[in-house]
Amino acid sequence: MIDPGGTFWELFSPFALLCGLVSVTMMVMHGAAWLACKSEGDLRRRARAAAGLAMIVLFVLGGVRASRLDFYVIQHFAGVGEPSNPLGKQVVVQAGALMSNYAAEPWTMAAPVVALAAAAAAIALTRSGQRAVLAFVCSGLSIAGVIATAGVSMFPFMMPSSLDPNSSLTLWDASSSLTTLIVMTVVTVVLLPVVLAYTAWIYYVLRGPVTAEQITRDSHSAY
Repeated sequence: MIDPGGTFWELFSPFALLCGLVSVTMMVMHGAAWLACKSEGDLRRRARAAAGLAMIVLFVLGGVRASRLDFYVIQHFAGVGEPSNPLGKQVVVQAGALMSNYAAEPWTMAAPVVALAAAAAAIALTRSGQRAVLAFVCSGLSIAGVIATAGVSMFPFMMPSSLDPNSSLTLWDASSSLTTLIVMTVVTVVLLPVVLAYTAWIYYVLRGPVTAEQITRDSHSAY
């Protein structure tokens, strides 16, 4: 039997719990912005109050903590043109390596900057009661920035291995074949505009707040 390493309770490390709290407060912010768009009266006031600064504070704390964590660095790699082989690389663990990509490519700082700036804008707009739709858009941009920050920090690793760093999966290890990538690119180019158009139409049809008058008038269709 293979030893999986670690215990169940190690999943609840301080940093893991901090990341979980960032995710929860991020979605609370997004939900509050959406409720501000779709509700009125007391519910809308409560939604505005829920859009707090907790997400920004926790995200910054997560960045400070991440800067002190050990992470993996590739020392030797055969190259992207070679056949995919998860064991064909040499990986070492270095202190503070989660932040190395930002030093190597300063433009990647755009991810955390967007996460913080968009969150601040979403919270300010939601609480002010002005431009609820713009607040919702800013909240979505903040979520994209948070996710991009995690991706940039870990790049090129997708699934680090705690048992054997050399067995960690990178972006190149986990990629599909060239043929599959070409087929999926074509499918995306064709179908993504359809999905975006349909989603935009849905938001257009469901635009505006849901009022008590609408529910009373359309009681046969309200669930």
